[in-house]
Amino acid sequence: MYGDTVVIGALNDDDQGIRSGSAYVFVRSGGSWSQQAKLLPSDGAANDYFGEVVALDGNTAVIGATEYATSSPGSAYVFTRTGDTWSQQVKLTAADGAAFDYFGGSVAVRGGTVVIGADGETTRAAILARRMCSPIPPQPARTTWMTTSSLTLLTTA
Repeated sequence: MYGDTVVIGALNDDDQGIRSGSAYVFVRSGGSWSQQAKLLPSDGAANDYFGEVVALDGNTAVIGATEYATSSPGSAYVFTRTGDTWSQQVKLTAADGAAFDYFGGSVAVRGGTVVIGADGETTRAAILARRMCSPIPPQPARTTWMTTSSLTLLTTA
């Protein structure tokens, strides 16, 4: 929840196949809540579990999909709101993603930084992604998201 907006995951929704998942955005006006949007990934498929985890900061939502397709490496999707309209900005995956990593099993967002956990990965705790804005006059500003680093688990003997 952020201010008067909440995102709620529905991982067993089946609009794009059994357990493909979705996420609902609700906004509060006065004392009542109303649905603003239903978010679906552009490439949703059965058993994605999109919406298992969600994070919201301002007009940016991050939604995890831990069982992406059949190989199960997982992914996370970034959506942004302009006015009342939500649109998918990017799908983030781990470059070294493997089956049962459950990438997207935990997500967080703050400003232009997203953290995505890979709950099944044994050597990497999380991936950082950052929003990069590149205004090139006289062209309009372009915004892209890219992974910037990997956080590694430390072990002690």
